[in-house]
Amino acid sequence: MNQKHFPIAALFALALLVLLAGCAQVVAPSGGARDEQPPRLDSLHSTANYQTHFEKQDILLIFDEFIQLHDPYNQIVISPPLSKRPEVKVEKYRRIRLRFDDEEELHPNTTYTIYFGEAIKDFTEGNAADLRFVFSTGDHIDSLAAEGRVVDAVTGQGVPDVLVMLYEAAGWEDSIPSRDLPLYFARTDAQGAYRLENLRRDSFRLFALKDANGNYRFDQSAELIAFSDSLVVSGRDSTGVESLPPLRLFAQEQPLLLLDRIQPRYGLLKLLFNRPPYELSESSFEPAPAFICRKAEQDSLLLWYHSSDTAALQVILSGGDFSDTVSLQPKGRAEFLSDHSLGFRQTLPAVQEAPARGKTDAQGSRPAAVPLVQVQKQLPETPIVLEFDTPLKSFRDGLFLWERDSLPLASSPLISIDSADCRNLHIEHPWQEGSVYRLQLLPGAVEDVYGGRLQDTTRFAWRIEKRENLSSLHLKLSFPDAAQTYVLQLKQGGELLWEQSVSGVEEWEHRFAVLEPGKYKVVVIEDRNGNGRYDTGNYWKHRQPERLAEKVPEELRPNWEVEVVWKVEF
Repeated sequence: MNQKHFPIAALFALALLVLLAGCAQVVAPSGGARDEQPPRLDSLHSTANYQTHFEKQDILLIFDEFIQLHDPYNQIVISPPLSKRPEVKVEKYRRIRLRFDDEEELHPNTTYTIYFGEAIKDFTEGNAADLRFVFSTGDHIDSLAAEGRVVDAVTGQGVPDVLVMLYEAAGWEDSIPSRDLPLYFARTDAQGAYRLENLRRDSFRLFALKDANGNYRFDQSAELIAFSDSLVVSGRDSTGVESLPPLRLFAQEQPLLLLDRIQPRYGLLKLLFNRPPYELSESSFEPAPAFICRKAEQDSLLLWYHSSDTAALQVILSGGDFSDTVSLQPKGRAEFLSDHSLGFRQTLPAVQEAPARGKTDAQGSRPAAVPLVQVQKQLPETPIVLEFDTPLKSFRDGLFLWERDSLPLASSPLISIDSADCRNLHIEHPWQEGSVYRLQLLPGAVEDVYGGRLQDTTRFAWRIEKRENLSSLHLKLSFPDAAQTYVLQLKQGGELLWEQSVSGVEEWEHRFAVLEPGKYKVVVIEDRNGNGRYDTGNYWKHRQPERLAEKVPEELRPNWEVEVVWKVEF
């Protein structure tokens, strides 16, 4: 009998083992496409949106997936503001319940809007629901609207994700955007466009904010802002939709702060600031040293000095709203002066030794090898600039040995110390196209204010570029206001190549005779305060950022001139 039933039992055991083995296999679930859809409101089972004759009640919002609340205190804004903050909580993973405070009294005949911002997100990917809940305690919903665009004040491009907010004009104070929530708000889209809806018929103040901390308040000085100088009056347009002028978003200039002071050696003080210290146009020393030179570089101010002794100095900094005094002890004076020699700030061209040529002399020696210097490219009609590492005092023309195409130069170039940077020499000459100019700077040719001189012979070589390889640009501009001052700039990439202020003219013309082929940009700044630079806005001083206009000519090609006739409009 056991032999009769053995095959059946064996087959059953084998099937059981196969089944268990199959169940024991672990297979990773397929991830599928990432969920990029925000939670959707189940309007059929939620409290009805856009109700009229609304009476205070709980508002229940039911969604099609699991949800979570994100920073509801800052994200949920109610317009007009309530006297008591309502309670908002999640129920059964898919429901939001908003409960008004028992003491809250809703105003009669008023349209309320609950902006949820990014408070309601799905549970897995954090996609935020775009939701506004609107109700009216009267017999109609306010339906007026205003729309416009927020653009970057410098580039003119639309700025996305900016809060555009309306505040009640009555009782307006400048501090309101920094402390109070708005009556109405909207966010800009990818092109910087916005639309404020469900407005009542009234006058408002308009303010825009790139909200860094998500609290709907301008409470960080570095936040980007924009504001309108005039009131927004809803309901003037017959369509009920006001079209507003563009808001120009800007960052306010921060107060100048001295962050650090560095004294790398005797004769040099480097002051580090939180931004370019352009307002520090004058800096004085007490007692006054024999020499002082200054140069602003990005966020730093370089001060070179030379004293007759090692007595302590006071550096007095002032300009605009900034003032400070820095104590300076001229340490290491004797050691520096005893060991100092003049050097270059620029990278020197590579030097090679050419093979010696010619017959041996009577003693059997060959001529010395001739140094060959890498030839640099130089534009015609532009000065050659030599950059040294310390402020210059003097130079000796006779120790500048020049050749043109291997022949001595007939007339000496004009050499001068650069007034904009006391470390540089400018060398001007009617350079001939296609020629190679070679310079030997002999020891002692240049001396700095500390008595340092060049110790070795230094060689340079430049080839003057032919005009057929270069381009020219002819600008013909007309300005909207002849009484205004304008700053004109020529840029290539992010580099400022040229700048000039013009005023009192309606028409202006200039020709750049030699430019490298490539893409350029012409910038015009409406310099309202005449300080020769672009100034950003200041909300507290009711000052809008200065206006800019840009023009990109067609790309400059070799042996070609581009003419730009431009009626400047801001």
